[in-house]
Amino acid sequence: MAHPVTGPVWVMVLALTAGWLGGPASAPAGDAPAADAERAEDGRDAPGSAPAVTRHQVTLTDGRTLGYRATAGFVPITDDVGKTTGRVFTVAYEVGQEDGTAPPRPLTFVFNGGPGAASAFLHFGGLGPRRVVFGPDGAVPPPPVRLAANPETWLAFTDLVFVDPIGTGYSRPVAPSADGKDPANGGKRFWGIRQDLDALDDVIRRVLSRTGRWDAPLYLAGESYGGFRAAALALHLARRAVAVNGVVLISPALEFLPLRGGPIALVPWVTVVPSLAATAIAHGKAGGGGGGDALADTLAEVERFAMTDLLTGLAAGDTLPTAERDALYRRLAAMIGLPVRVVAQSRGKVSKYRFAKELLRDQERLVSLYDGTLALTDPAPNRPGLGFDELSLHRLTAPFLAAAADHLRDALGVTVDQPYEILSERVFEAWDWHSRHDGAERGLPGAAAALETAMAITPGMRAMVVHGVHDLATPYFATVYALRQLHVAPDAKARLTVRVYPGGHMFYMRDAQLVAFTRDAAAMYRADGG
Repeated sequence: MAHPVTGPVWVMVLALTAGWLGGPASAPAGDAPAADAERAEDGRDAPGSAPAVTRHQVTLTDGRTLGYRATAGFVPITDDVGKTTGRVFTVAYEVGQEDGTAPPRPLTFVFNGGPGAASAFLHFGGLGPRRVVFGPDGAVPPPPVRLAANPETWLAFTDLVFVDPIGTGYSRPVAPSADGKDPANGGKRFWGIRQDLDALDDVIRRVLSRTGRWDAPLYLAGESYGGFRAAALALHLARRAVAVNGVVLISPALEFLPLRGGPIALVPWVTVVPSLAATAIAHGKAGGGGGGDALADTLAEVERFAMTDLLTGLAAGDTLPTAERDALYRRLAAMIGLPVRVVAQSRGKVSKYRFAKELLRDQERLVSLYDGTLALTDPAPNRPGLGFDELSLHRLTAPFLAAAADHLRDALGVTVDQPYEILSERVFEAWDWHSRHDGAERGLPGAAAALETAMAITPGMRAMVVHGVHDLATPYFATVYALRQLHVAPDAKARLTVRVYPGGHMFYMRDAQLVAFTRDAAAMYRADGG
């Protein structure tokens, strides 16, 4: 679905080069990596090992075979006096240029979110040359994990650098804080909004300088908090004379205000409603079933209701006449598939957590916050709340962790004697949410204004924002609402695209949605001549 920022109309659509990379790669004789990994002579970036360089090929959906070189290793981060304070692990994929006179391929830096997540989700979920084999509908397979060639890889139109921020993947701080009081051994100097952007700015500049890629079109792609990161980083770089051609924000937490409801903050209670409705429809608990245009029309009506009658009714609070209040609750309950009693108990402010507990209570099943179409057995049906960490997320991390560990060791020749941190609670718990980035205002973090400014000061910069309609973690309509508040000039608005696909937070785990997503991303790169 293409979702306009200015109105509720829906249109259905069918269905992120390491710093040491040198010249173009050549295609190998077969699909397997070279028998012996090439080793770069300069091992200054990695503790005890040089970057690993291997050659591979992948066959795309259109039948083309791409030869590419993979480089995995560490990029140092230094302080003002040149002392290394951290090493960031990256995996880069570069496709060789057949014609040396051809313009440089675009270069995309890819991040996941958290904060505290490694890039393995996007790396092995949809963008990289190999992908975890899920069910066609995105179902998580039983162990052991299986990796296969990804014909939808973004290598078809851009070189890729997957970046694991400090504390994730193999990336680690290497020195204690200056005052010696940091128990995280220097991690806190990286774990905050502004600190994170400074570190990633350093990584990007080093990669561009070492590879001679300053003349390449530069893109950023990020998922969840990584979407916030990419939007803020675009302005951070622009204000330091590094122009970004485009950003792809995947299920982004672009603004935190529309995501955190409270007794007075009303917007979060209404922006989640369309995703609750889509989930209820998927489980047969609400009307408007089917797909395509029928679902789009239903959700357009839900959006209008959420931003008009529901918002004003909630704003009226106790002054709303009883008859009007009861009618409002009945209408909301019918849309999101819950008993009127539950909606009334919540006073019309239905949290995604209660929704996940109540929608399939009659089956003693819990709806996944990360993909509302999925449900798991409720381990504690008699408890009023979920009573456990979001099981579906933890269920997902296992195949991605196994994929990362196996691929890095067996295919790319990486030997690092430390755990690969795919999700770090340590990083998340230590995160400094009060450090502000360029253009940020006081209050809850947000990056929509940073995106707006970056697009205004960077000629031709494009942005594509993509969501899964069944994502309850970062609901699509929260982002649409945030973007509608921006003052975007007509020429910039034409360079801002919003797409909504069936599926959840990681909608690309579904085969059909991965195809649609890749096609839409490729169209954005082509529009820039990539």
